[in-house]
Amino acid sequence: MDEIDKQRLYSALKDVKSYSPGITTLICVKDTLSLEMAGEQAGSTGGSTLNAPNPNAGKDTLFHYDVVGCEVDAEADLGFCHADLTCDQAPFDVYLTQPTGTDTIKVTSVLAKN
Repeated sequence: MDEIDKQRLYSALKDVKSYSPGITTLICVKDTLSLEMAGEQAGSTGGSTLNAPNPNAGKDTLFHYDVVGCEVDAEADLGFCHADLTCDQAPFDVYLTQPTGTDTIKVTSVLAKN
């Protein structure tokens, strides 16, 4: 996972208009632990040829971030947690979707881990 992957997450979380209906958990992220991707941007899942066709071509890209963060009330606190924000940190699963052929990122789920 690189900085571009993290910025994708922070930008999506900051834009409440990108949230799917029904998402009520608003968070900021202290640490991004891992990222799993599926779909077109995940690329080929193997193959012995360098230019093997992407079996995920045409599929929406799904991003699953495993993060540690804080529930927040103010939209200004969404995205990456400000250094001066004190809170009870907790683990979350955050799911984003990017429809094929667009630059649009949707926040499809924010789930607290138990």
